[in-house]
Amino acid sequence: MKNVEKYVKRHAEIIYMDAKGNFTQREIFIYSVQEDKVQAFCTASGAPRTLLKSSILAMQPPKCPKGISPFIHDII
Repeated sequence: MKNVEKYVKRHAEIIYMDAKGNFTQREIFIYSVQEDKVQAFCTASGAPRTLLKSSILAMQPPKCPKGISPFIHDII
């Protein structure tokens, strides 16, 4: 996945494929990116996660209610 680095210290909504080939959609807060490792906090599970950058299939700013900027997550 390209441009993961632009989401460092921000929230993102991702589609991820795990080692077993299962797909998940989740919202994460990215702490850092180092080579193929993404250190993040998963808001759904409430736990830190180490994800493979190459297994992130899609990424976008999180969805917010109409009229609210998706970047509001970054200042809360």
